Amino acid sequence: MAQKKLRKLALKKSPLVQASSQIVSIAKRNEDIRFYIHAAIKNIDHQRILVLHVYHREQLIKEDTSPKFRVFLTKTDYISQYYIDGKPKWLKGRMETMMDYYSARTMTCNDASEDAIRSFLGDDDCSAWRLIQRHQEQIMYQRLLARYKKLEKQIDRKMQQIKPLPKDFTQWVDKVALTESRYIYYQYKKRKQMDGYCTQCEQPVKVSSVKHRSMGYCPHCGTKVLFLAESRARHITDHAEVAYFQKTPNGFVVRYFSVTKSYGEDYRNPKLRLFEIKRDFYEGEAVDFYEWRYFKNSGKVRWSDGCICYKREYDTVYTKNLKKVLAHTPYQYSALPEYLTNAGEQHIIPHYYLRQYLRNPFLENLVKMRMYQLAYELVHTDDYFHSINKNGSNMKEILQVAKQDISLVQKLDMSMKQLRVYRRILATGMRMDEASFLWFYDTYWNTDAIYSVLRYTTLHKTERYCMQFVEKNVSYRNVLLQWKDYISFCEELGYDLKNTFVLFPKNLWEAHDEASAEVLRKREEERKEQIQREEQMAKALLQEYQEVYPWSDDEYAVIVPKDLFSIKEEGHALRHCVGTYTSRVANGKSIILFIRDVRKMDKAYFTMEVQNGEIIQCRGYQNQNMTETVAAFVNKYQNQVLKRLMLKQAV
Repeated sequence: MAQKKLRKLALKKSPLVQASSQIVSIAKRNEDIRFYIHAAIKNIDHQRILVLHVYHREQLIKEDTSPKFRVFLTKTDYISQYYIDGKPKWLKGRMETMMDYYSARTMTCNDASEDAIRSFLGDDDCSAWRLIQRHQEQIMYQRLLARYKKLEKQIDRKMQQIKPLPKDFTQWVDKVALTESRYIYYQYKKRKQMDGYCTQCEQPVKVSSVKHRSMGYCPHCGTKVLFLAESRARHITDHAEVAYFQKTPNGFVVRYFSVTKSYGEDYRNPKLRLFEIKRDFYEGEAVDFYEWRYFKNSGKVRWSDGCICYKREYDTVYTKNLKKVLAHTPYQYSALPEYLTNAGEQHIIPHYYLRQYLRNPFLENLVKMRMYQLAYELVHTDDYFHSINKNGSNMKEILQVAKQDISLVQKLDMSMKQLRVYRRILATGMRMDEASFLWFYDTYWNTDAIYSVLRYTTLHKTERYCMQFVEKNVSYRNVLLQWKDYISFCEELGYDLKNTFVLFPKNLWEAHDEASAEVLRKREEERKEQIQREEQMAKALLQEYQEVYPWSDDEYAVIVPKDLFSIKEEGHALRHCVGTYTSRVANGKSIILFIRDVRKMDKAYFTMEVQNGEIIQCRGYQNQNMTETVAAFVNKYQNQVLKRLMLKQAV
């Protein structure tokens, strides 16, 4: 007869058992025992239940006799009622999880409790506590098995949707996926022609002047093959990963196979094996992953949920039924069939492609516009973040090129790096044909300096100018770098770079150094002018501050700096960064004030920054925090000076 389930409604009516005074007394004397168990067999809801009240020593020594939790046990089930701030909470975990590591320091309250436990759970040669542990472990294991069984049934129902593979699948795997598995085995002899056998056309052939493991072509079928001396190639195994799309009632499934083809001494009859390792079920935009592996910790090898064992691999995809399978799904217009048919190879990670299509639907446009390389990198790399505007509303905005420039991207099937180079070329105002771009990319793809130069001249003139220095044993790259710097100096100085005399100096290195020196002089003059302006601005502000911000008590004083130089001196004396705040002071963004010990007014002590009537920071030597006395002074300054000042300004 099946055991009734434990009903919480009936269980919670069972009265609580308070700890006896005897248990309280024992707990106060015994520091080693942390938990005490009171046990009794009760008839609740028409079934025998072992009820365990568990008391915690920390509560008992405080005269709190309420249980920490209680457990209801039947032969096949258990549940616990844990008390937090007097409020019960139902838990399904084992007792030891609620007792933490103190579980070993547990004892029964009395002999009656001991007898009840042994009567209900069996009188084995172990402690009562171990009997409880073992019983709960068995129940937990049965619960786990029940969950596993339920999950297995769910998975099995899913797997019932799988239909047999097409009749030509194995042949397709051999001919399409295992393209590298092509050999001619030959019997080595010291003569011009040797007997051989082609594994592709399965025909005997004659070969001559070949070496072991050299590449060539079959004289019968023309297939590219690897020549193997029969005596030196005892065992060879080739490997491939393939994917097959199959329709299901609610979507489709992608089935992944690991394929091996083994050649032994009987190389005319190789063994082709298919091992299905993964199944991805697509229903709408949701995906459920399954793998053939050990199921949980049950010891069974079967279809299991999740994707934890097998890494995603580049798969060769069976394409004959692909359009039909994807029809009427969110991936109908993903252009995956077109990509696999026209991209030159059928190797891809299918899940990555489908996932990326949902994220970036313009993937379809890339494929249909024959931009296969961009599509591939969009799917399999993160490089596209730097090359493609995925938020663009059309292909012009996505590729970030003009409409008339898209054709070259198509013709060359550009990669992400090529697209970035092409955009930089266009930014200079240049246009190129296919051959010119490919040459330019091979030559300059990692040379940033070229683009600075091309804003002012042509590529032909650039190369002609650079070559005169290359002939003097200077590398082409170094010439470009020097020229780039020279042009940036000229731009800063306002020189007319349309003037060929300026753009093409006779001696580039000499012109570079002269322009560099002139830039440094210009920057120094600008810096001096800026300092003068800041000093004038600060002088007026600091004079105003002298009327408002100074304040003192018996110990400390707040003083206003005389000028910006004194702020720099303060930073130098206290070894902190206030000297860099001069521009902020001159612009009125910050107010810098000095705190002095009234007995040592000439010695730097603490520096305070004020913004909008609030003290932002106050630092001492090497950025040390305020002392208690300084903090108290600063607090008084905030209340008695700054707050009053803000109130006046508000009025």
